[in-house]
Parts: sequence; structure tokens; C-alpha cells
Amino acid sequence: MKRRKAQAIQAKQASEMVALLLPVSGKYLVLPTVALAEITPMPPVRPVAEGPNWLLGWINWRELDIPVVSFEGINDEPFAPANIGQRIAVVNGVVDSDRMAFYAIALQAMPRLFRIAEEDVQENPDAVKGVAESMAVYAEGTPALIPDLEYIERQLLSVL
Repeated sequence: MKRRKAQAIQAKQASEMVALLLPVSGKYLVLPTVALAEITPMPPVRPVAEGPNWLLGWINWRELDIPVVSFEGINDEPFAPANIGQRIAVVNGVVDSDRMAFYAIALQAMPRLFRIAEEDVQENPDAVKGVAESMAVYAEGTPALIPDLEYIERQLLSVL
């Protein structure tokens, strides 16, 4: 009996992933930790002279210059740049890693780490999806959004 229980626990752990709830203005993004390189306090941002309002500027991270975006802005939502940026989530680029290996999303506060299995993520059918959102879900009972990282990266690459 103990062996079956141990096997069931191991099978559940194998189907789970570690994820983060990333706080942005008034909502949470949910991302697996493998999509992220680091969560860090926001360093000084060098603003861009021209560009979309969602491109907050550039930071130096691990001796690399990477762009910082406002999720709210790139999602066509109103935002106040002055109120953004206690922390950043550095995201691993996947669309064209030669041109952009990393970029950062500005966060409002410290993210929350949790383990989740695919069956624990429930779609929120009542939510209206923004242009930078893949899906609205409930993660650990919290309304959250799965961001469309490919969309975000393509938008960034189009202005860099």
C-alpha cells in the first residue's frame, strides 16, 4: 500500500511544474519558472527617444542591454509608467534568440511561487482576453492570465 501511495505521489510530482504568479497592474500573469531567467529589483531604466509607450526603456542586466516592457501597455490597457517597476521578470526569448535572448516585464510586487499540475489550471470562460494574453485561467483559485510570449516578443522585435 505504501509503495502505491509513493508511486502516486511521484507521478503527481512528475506531472506538476513550478510556476510563478507575476503581479502586474490589477492582475496576475502565470508563467512556468523555465520561461524565466530571473526575478530582480528594477535597475535604472534608460528611456527610449522614440517608440511605443509600452517599451519602458533599456536596462543593463548581467552585462547585457535588454528591453523592459509594460505588460499592461503591450496588452492595449491604460497604464501609468511612473507607477510601474518595483521588480522585473527577465524572460527567456524564444522567437529569435539571436536578436533578443532576453527581455523584461515590469512587475508591481514580488511574485508568488507555486507548484501546479495541468489539471489544476482551469480556464476562466468569462474573462475578456487582451491581445497579449493566451488564456485567462484560475491558478490556485486566483484569477490569472497566461501571457502570449510569442506576441510580446514579436512586438518587441518589430520595434528594435
